[in-house]
Amino acid sequence: MLDRAGLTPKDVTLVFLNPGDARAAFTSGAVDAWVTWGSYVGLAKLHDHARIVADGQGLLSGIAFEAANDAAIPAKHAELDDFLRRLARAELWEATHKPEYAAVLAKETGLPPDVAMYTVSQVRGVPTPIDASLIAEERATLGEYQKAGVIPSAPQVEGAFDLSFNDAVKQ
Repeated sequence: MLDRAGLTPKDVTLVFLNPGDARAAFTSGAVDAWVTWGSYVGLAKLHDHARIVADGQGLLSGIAFEAANDAAIPAKHAELDDFLRRLARAELWEATHKPEYAAVLAKETGLPPDVAMYTVSQVRGVPTPIDASLIAEERATLGEYQKAGVIPSAPQVEGAFDLSFNDAVKQ
């Protein structure tokens, strides 16, 4: 985003806070802008009268990942596969039942209904198998973090992905 605006990380002061502290800093005026995700965007926009000045559209796919530790993958592969199949079905249902999903989200999390609906309306994800382009996107993202000085070096990401679960997300 900074590149798009012709800026570098040196042109801004980056402060890393957990989401609750970041919201408090933003609403109190202690920080000028807040980079966040999910329901926090809805809270800022709908309840804190913030404006979205930029988003990740066109920069990143918005794909989220499920993680398991290296020991669990071989030991509990069937259970993880079953979980991912159920999650994929739920995500596909959510994509066509946004009001119903928003109502459940609001009830289960305590989010205001308008924030829950906003959050659900912004979900771009669908179950997606891991492929070379996705891995390349993650490698490029880490390269941006390294370029910005957030991390000293970009780790090799290839070993972080297990393609053996790809069939579980194909519906």
